[in-house]
Amino acid sequence: MNVPFASAYCPSYPNVEQEFWESNLVFVGKVISEEKVHETKDGFFDGINYRISVMEFFRGNANREVVVFSENSSGRFPMDIGKSYLVFTSITSGTFAGGPVYTVSYCGNSGEVTKGKKALALVRKLSVSSRNKHP
Repeated sequence: MNVPFASAYCPSYPNVEQEFWESNLVFVGKVISEEKVHETKDGFFDGINYRISVMEFFRGNANREVVVFSENSSGRFPMDIGKSYLVFTSITSGTFAGGPVYTVSYCGNSGEVTKGKKALALVRKLSVSSRNKHP
């Protein structure tokens, strides 16, 4: 039996600069582990928590290790253990293990570092300019 595949609907894709300024945390990090999460009573869906070792921060403040939640839906942002990613995150309501819950948009510019060199170069420039001013 064939099961139809549905992909996430993205009404628009932000450019790198727009997503940089709208994100709570932007960084490059390496995925070190993943943990499946089951739906909770307080409204969190099934998904995966990725524990990421941060190698370079560009925007926001966090520990050197960040947990990013990817909902089990067509809008999930899958990551592989051992790979490095440029990650643009937003904070959702609630906490995980005492810290904020970060999520990544499927419709954004996050992705493997090896495939996003132009985005990474722009983020580095934006990070330097953000230390001096914010639009």
